[in-house]
Formats: sequence, C-alpha cells, structure tokens
Amino acid sequence: TSGKPWRDQLTGCPVCQNAKEAFDLHDHSGTGFIGSAELGNALRSVGRRLTQEDVARLVKQADDQLGGKLNYENFLTYCDRSLAVE
Repeated sequence: TSGKPWRDQLTGCPVCQNAKEAFDLHDHSGTGFIGSAELGNALRSVGRRLTQEDVARLVKQADDQLGGKLNYENFLTYCDRSLAVE
C-alpha cells in the first residue's frame, strides 16, 4: 500500500470519480449516506448491469450489514460486489 489514508488514494481515479458522482447524485439529503433503496439505481448509474434479483440480494446485504444506510466507502464496496454478479 502507499501509506496514504484510504480515502486519499481515491483522488484522481476516474472510476472512483464516476462512483463519487453517482453517490452524490443519489445522496438527495446531502448527509453523506444513501439508503439501500437507492443502491440499485446508484450502481446502474456507474454502468453496472444488474437484474432485479441481483439488486434485491445486494439491498438485503446492505440492510442486514449496514442498517440500510451506506456511506461512500460502503458504496464502493458494493460496486465491487456487483461486479461479481455481472
């Protein structure tokens, strides 16, 4: 690793920039969190091709593990998880 804080390593990464823009777009209240109900739309907006079943599974994981609220770092984790189902 580079020794930089995790969040600082995202600076300049085009994929991460797209993810950040998608996250911010779905963070309607500006709190730094999106609800699990927004997860499917947010993942689709970064180009993930997910079925309703895939989205339902990811939303259930987010609800079970995160209480239905995802911050940006959580969202990036779910971006990676969604690659496994494509």
